[in-house]
Amino acid sequence: MCDFAFQPELPVYQSKTVPVALTNRYEKKLGIDRIRAARSAIDASGSGIVLTGRCEAWLVHDSDPFNTALDRLVAYAEAGADCVYAPAVSKPDEIAQIVKTVAPKHVNVLVSGFNHQLSLSQLADLGVRRISVGSGLALAAWGTFLRAAKDIKTNGTFHLLANGAVSADLNKLFQETS
Repeated sequence: MCDFAFQPELPVYQSKTVPVALTNRYEKKLGIDRIRAARSAIDASGSGIVLTGRCEAWLVHDSDPFNTALDRLVAYAEAGADCVYAPAVSKPDEIAQIVKTVAPKHVNVLVSGFNHQLSLSQLADLGVRRISVGSGLALAAWGTFLRAAKDIKTNGTFHLLANGAVSADLNKLFQETS
């Protein structure tokens, strides 16, 4: 997961993000208990890890994903999560309601093909503090790969290869140390 922090006051590093309490794997009470236990362990360690409470209501096709997610995210925030996350929420009004309801806790939104119409500035205006692209970049790369392969097979042409990354640019990027 690639995370981008909007606000410097809550640093977010992929290696320091701990998603806990996956909805529909645990009953709500157990999810809350797990968040509390994680919060206690993090506080005792002094590590500064960002604790993310995650509800997968949309991903598991919950019959009422918005209300299920809102209910759990509020509970996870109250139990000590620093940030809350409901992968696949995509309606701006639902995102805004989640942000408003859990404030001042941070909200993470997954952006991928299903909600690509959302922009960075729109999400920031809604109050979103973190954005994950999940598998989105890999899926975009695979989509380009499949279209190029189909073009070669179907048309015998290599036109889609013209838009590829320049090897020298990639080599330079991977040589950077910071």
